[in-house]
Amino acid sequence: MVLWNYAIAPKLLYPDKVILNEFGFSKEQKYIIIRFVSWNASHDIGQKGLGTEFRTKLIYEMSKYAKVLISSESELPENLKPYQIKISPEKMHDVLFFADLYIGEGGTMASESALLGIPTIYVNTLPLMGYLVEEKKHGLLYHFKDSTGVIERL
Repeated sequence: MVLWNYAIAPKLLYPDKVILNEFGFSKEQKYIIIRFVSWNASHDIGQKGLGTEFRTKLIYEMSKYAKVLISSESELPENLKPYQIKISPEKMHDVLFFADLYIGEGGTMASESALLGIPTIYVNTLPLMGYLVEEKKHGLLYHFKDSTGVIERL
């Protein structure tokens, strides 16, 4: 079963390259999208993803290799605010399309990035939904229940 054929992705999604100019870099600029969720949804009760200390370590480590762009539902600590992007939801797929890596705590965006052919790391203690199970099985994303092993995988 083929979930996605990357060769046809440009025919299905027409990404707007203008989004790259909004961030001040060219198509050749490597960047990573990191997505933090707020953990306020009813299905998030008792769940977790990346801890505060690990978030900082992750951002600093990934900054050695590419520009880091953080999308966050909750307030970021001062040291991470320079990495935060404020973007309207309808432009997010344009940003994802050109990314070199996605790391996130939310299943929806992890799935979307995986289906766009972007290497995807998903960190969340929730049981995987069926579509995420399939994406993991086909090597489209890596799933971690906590930060253990994330840096090594990257």
